[in-house]
Amino acid sequence: YHAARGRWPESLAAELGIGNARYARGDLRGAGSAFRFATARHPSAGAAFNNLAHVLLELGEMGAARDAVERAIALGGAGRASFERTLREIDEASR
Repeated sequence: YHAARGRWPESLAAELGIGNARYARGDLRGAGSAFRFATARHPSAGAAFNNLAHVLLELGEMGAARDAVERAIALGGAGRASFERTLREIDEASR
């Protein structure tokens, strides 16, 4: 994914791939950093905000997780139903 980002620096898929690879390795802080970078470079990408929300949820950062997923929901798009499920997961974990 780093090579892809080097070749296509504006690639959202490469940014998400980096975050997802870090997440799969259990590197939550690294995944969060990658997803934050993706949201900064692609502020209209709901998937990036949703992925960030998942990581923040696992890190116990409920307020930040809620903010991220609310941004994803506001952006809408094809992933909206998934974003709304993420919000329910955050709400359940916050109880």
